[in-house]
Amino acid sequence: MILGVDHIALSTYDIDESVRQLSLNGYIAKFVEPALSNHHEKKPFLAHYLPLHAMAYCRCETCMSIELLQHARGPGVGKEEDSCYKVLFAKTPSGTENARSDADPIQHAFEKVFNLKVEQLKYPHFHTPIWASEEQPGGNPRISALAITASDPERSLRFWTSGIGARCVDSKQDNEYFLVRLGSLVKNWRADLVLLHTASEKRPLLDDPGFTCLALLSTDIDRDADKAVSYGARERTGVFDLQVNNRNLKLALLRGPDNELVELVQMEKK
Repeated sequence: MILGVDHIALSTYDIDESVRQLSLNGYIAKFVEPALSNHHEKKPFLAHYLPLHAMAYCRCETCMSIELLQHARGPGVGKEEDSCYKVLFAKTPSGTENARSDADPIQHAFEKVFNLKVEQLKYPHFHTPIWASEEQPGGNPRISALAITASDPERSLRFWTSGIGARCVDSKQDNEYFLVRLGSLVKNWRADLVLLHTASEKRPLLDDPGFTCLALLSTDIDRDADKAVSYGARERTGVFDLQVNNRNLKLALLRGPDNELVELVQMEKK
């Protein structure tokens, strides 16, 4: 069973500076692992595999956490590009810059689905665009929603609802988009995900720039991974063990029907 969202992964090429950048926006590092084992099961999901990588787990009190991952010392392509997951922030994060003035499909989708005024921004430190609204006049920026492009929204909907356990809460005629909600009793584990009908041939990897992978908490990782595959996941790793911050975890990586990356996380009982 999927309990909710544990975190969203964000690539970085300077873990210390990235921790500082996120702290300015209310995401505080709970722990940092400067030399964490990189399991060989992850090789097909990486452009460049190294035996060690750095990780920092940054928490926000009101929304999903961000896991910073440093797999390399510099961007592989040296340019800003779209993330696997398009991220909408409530309130503009510091460190961002104005992007192009013409509206893009992701901006249109966020505005239509949530009835908000949304702006696309550049996040130069992380080599990725983000989107922001000003729905929250005070406080820190927080992640309020995610989006992915789906060449076949109905197929994607089956994966996220029947395979993962999310609930469809809104849709547009002619399947222009679906809004699915990952619910949880814990506020930080909830997420809204827009499945936007846009053709895309991109095959994201964990060490791409930007927000690359959504991690979900599982109570039975083998069963949940098999279920996801039965409803359209294209690839999956085996289940592997990793100790993070003195906690034993079972992990598995999946590639969804539109190439989105999903990580299942099962925490072993203490």
